[in-house]
Amino acid sequence: MQNCTRLNEYALFVDQIRRYQKEGYSTDKSIDMATKYCIDNNIMKDILLPMQAEVKKMLLTEYDEKKTLNFLREEARKEGHAAGRMDERKKLVRTMLQNGMSPEQIAQMAGLSLQEVLSVRESEADSFVSSI
Repeated sequence: MQNCTRLNEYALFVDQIRRYQKEGYSTDKSIDMATKYCIDNNIMKDILLPMQAEVKKMLLTEYDEKKTLNFLREEARKEGHAAGRMDERKKLVRTMLQNGMSPEQIAQMAGLSLQEVLSVRESEADSFVSSI
């Protein structure tokens, strides 16, 4: 960073934002205060003065790794639950088929489309043929 003045200045700017956050200021307020501090101390002044709003917007919408990871974990959990529910529905459809119910009756009772019931029936037939 010592060889790249701009990178060093950016690091100082981000560090100043983090210091204000540690003092208890909101991210929004910390960015405003760090921007003023940097302009007053001639740090990235040539960028911050004319583009202050754009820089703030970029920083407020910056990638937040912790939030993103939590979001992805939650989505994976939801997908796992949905897959589990679908497996249970498929088991129910198989049982109903084995008990002689028509695909139309099953679709109506299980709240599935006729195509979903037929798909389970086809996959059941395919696995029977492959086991022979």
